[in-house]
Amino acid sequence: MAGLLSVVPHGRRTLGWMFGLAVAGVVVVGTTLALSAQPTLGIDTAGIRQGVLDAITVDNQLTMLPAGVKPGGVSAAARATWRDTMRNEVAAHFGGTALTNRLNGLLTWSDRLAAQNSTEGYLISFSIRNLSIDDPSMADNVATVSGTVSIVEKQGFMTSSGQEKTYGGTYTLSFTFQMEQRGNKWVVIDLSEAPVGFEPDPAMDNGVQPSPNSTKYIPPSYAPVPYNPANP
Repeated sequence: MAGLLSVVPHGRRTLGWMFGLAVAGVVVVGTTLALSAQPTLGIDTAGIRQGVLDAITVDNQLTMLPAGVKPGGVSAAARATWRDTMRNEVAAHFGGTALTNRLNGLLTWSDRLAAQNSTEGYLISFSIRNLSIDDPSMADNVATVSGTVSIVEKQGFMTSSGQEKTYGGTYTLSFTFQMEQRGNKWVVIDLSEAPVGFEPDPAMDNGVQPSPNSTKYIPPSYAPVPYNPANP
């Protein structure tokens, strides 16, 4: 996961944490994570913030296609391995209703993508451009933390003629996570999200259907036109 490279003050109430990450098409370079400069007394702020970053990273990374998996006609062995990876990764960073909802959504998406002649969307690459997190609060051993995240994503899908189309841009999302400690890490047990903005990138735009995981970032006013297989 992301490695902490430096901590640099950026004025009142914030610190800039610069991250470097490159895993299977995932890039987090020069990302600014805005945090409280003064840790809240008695709260594991650093651990909670790392848990937020890990959950957001995994949530996006799991809609990328692993080696050996292509839309439509996924082999039974590849599909089983892929689904096991999803279960393990989601369970490592989510719990409670967040685990149930995220896992069900991912498994349903993988079923659609594995179907023959699938035109389901998938993630090609992403980078976390900015992650701003407020001070967490604690109640009954549950931490509540809110913030915003901006993610540059490139999605793709295969047309019925076998051509890959792509679409992407910068998605900004506000969120509130409820988190609990599991061993030495914090996991998300409940969450709410709301899209804040979307800036399309014309360089990525030769298609119109983002991956299901990414559509939550797109405000209704920016929703893409649904892909029509009859007019690729």
